[in-house]
Order: sequence, then C-alpha cells, then structure tokens
Amino acid sequence: MRELQLEYIIDKELRKMSIEYIEILEAYTKGINQYATNKTLSLEFWLLGITFKEWTIKDSLMIFKGFSFQLAGNWRQVILREQLKDKLGNTLSELLLPNNSYYDTIEGLKPLLGNSWVIHGNYTKSRKPILSSDLSGVKEIPGEFYFAGIKFMEKEIVGASVPGVPIMLIGSNKNLSWGITGNEINSVYVAEVDNLPVTTKGAIINVKHEKNVAHLLCRTDKGPIISR
Repeated sequence: MRELQLEYIIDKELRKMSIEYIEILEAYTKGINQYATNKTLSLEFWLLGITFKEWTIKDSLMIFKGFSFQLAGNWRQVILREQLKDKLGNTLSELLLPNNSYYDTIEGLKPLLGNSWVIHGNYTKSRKPILSSDLSGVKEIPGEFYFAGIKFMEKEIVGASVPGVPIMLIGSNKNLSWGITGNEINSVYVAEVDNLPVTTKGAIINVKHEKNVAHLLCRTDKGPIISR
C-alpha cells in the first residue's frame, strides 16, 4: 500500500476540496478524538500494544482511498493480461483472459466485491423499486462494515459504513435508498523509466520489535511506480 503513495493524491484533493466538505471532515475528526480521549479504547489497541494517535482529516481520506482501491480489484488482471499478450499473443491471451469486465475473469481471479442492481416497481408487489447492494467482500474479523442509524431533528438514516469515514456508504431514509459496487482500473502503464522523469521520496516503514526499514518511493507524471 505504501507504493501507491495515496497521501500524494490526498494532498492534491484537499487543496481543491470545498470549505463545506472540509468542515464536515473536521467535525467528524473532532468527534473521534473526543471519544478516544474520554472513553476506554477497544480491545484491539491492547492486543496490538499500540496507543491512540490523534485522528486527522487525512486519516479519513486515506481510509476512503484505500477502500476505493480495494473495490477496483481488476488492476492485477490488467497487468496479467498484458503479460499474457507478450508471451502468447493476442488470440490465445484473449481466450485465457477475455478483455471484458473484470467480473468475467478466470477461476482464482475473482474480484473482491459484487454488484448492485434494482428491480423496477412495475415488477414488484408493492409497486415500488427494490435495491440490492451486494457487498460480498473479504471476510474479516472485525468486518469492514458496521451497521448504524443516525437520527437528527425529524430525519433518520440507517445503513452501513466503514470506520473512519463520515459517509453512510449503503443505506436508506424515508424517501430513497442507495448502494455501492466495484469499479475498474484501466490506466495501468508499463513505463520505460529511463525515458521518463521520475520523482523519488524516502519513506520509513516502522516494524514492531524490529529495525525500521528505509524504502524508496518513485512516481512519474502518470502515477506511482508500484513494481520495479
């Protein structure tokens, strides 16, 4: 994940973000820090032997960017498809790994998340549409999502969100429902580094009970270099 250099993207987006959105993130961040200061932290902190570090706006954006990257589960297939073309040619590589949606992949390359779909009200007993948002993601403990309900004034929202992100990713209110699904990455490049200007940045990876690791991050104007 460090190779993706998500903080570079976040810094650029923050400079363009509206004051309204920044204020929402700031209010959410203050709530997290206030809770962590006045409440007993969860069991995971004790098990991992870590302390709470003050939450920032960038932390929320980092989680959201990482989650978006996870949804785009096809980037490995994009690279694999190009490698197959180099070794086997277009015809055979297309037979083995068709260049369709990443949902149409060979066994063992199934994407992380599912899909969303809607049944029109013309085909339901209630005459109202039915939304299904399939979140068949990675099975983890604790899970990626948590269910929540928010009541404010005379309004109410129920649904599921991701810890650290001030958005109800899937849910409903009295008037509508919404969901999410995966997206695709199509802009993966094989770069001839010798012919491109490359920006480098040193990074320190902290390793528990071991020496820290120095790592060199590289990027071009097309994006980060994720493999060399």
